[in-house]
Amino acid sequence: ALSRTRVTAGWFTGYLARMAQIAGGWLALLFLAAVIDGAVRGNGQTLLRAVLLLPAATAGTTIAVFALELLIAGTDHAAAWLLKGAGADLTRFATTIGAALAAVDGDVAAAAALVVAFAMIVAGLIVWVELVLRDAAVYVAVLFLPLAFAGVVWPATAHWLGRLARLIVAVVVSKL
Repeated sequence: ALSRTRVTAGWFTGYLARMAQIAGGWLALLFLAAVIDGAVRGNGQTLLRAVLLLPAATAGTTIAVFALELLIAGTDHAAAWLLKGAGADLTRFATTIGAALAAVDGDVAAAAALVVAFAMIVAGLIVWVELVLRDAAVYVAVLFLPLAFAGVVWPATAHWLGRLARLIVAVVVSKL
C-alpha cells in the first residue's frame, strides 16, 4: 500500500482523547446555549432535541472513528485492486519507451531517457506528497470530530458535523 492512515493508532488516540476532553466542556456550553435558546424563543423542541442528541454527542466520536477505519480499509483495498494492473502497464510503457529510444541516435536517446526518468521521478514525488498531505488532512479533520459531535446539541452549530463528515469522506476516498 502506498500509505496507511490509522486513526486508531496509539500515538493518535492520545491526542484524540485530549480533544474529547476539550469537547466535553464545549458540549456543556452548547447544551446550555440550546437550553437558553429554547427558553428565550419559547421553543421546547430545541430543548428536546438537545436532550435526545446528548448521547449521540458523547458516543458519536467512538462510532465515527470505527466507521472511518472501515472506510479507510475499504479505500485502501480498492486502491490496491486498481493498482494491481498498473505493474503490467508500467512494464509495457517502459519497454515501448526503451524500444523507441534504442532506434534513435545515442546522444538524443540518452537525453530523452534522462527527461523521461526525471518526469517519472517528479510524478512519483507528486504522488507521495499528495498522499502525505491526505494523511495529514485526515488526522487533522478527525481531531475535530469530538467538537463537531458536541455541536449537534444546538441547532446553530448542528451543521458542523455534516460538513466535517463530508470533508473526511472526500479526503479518504481521494486516494482512489
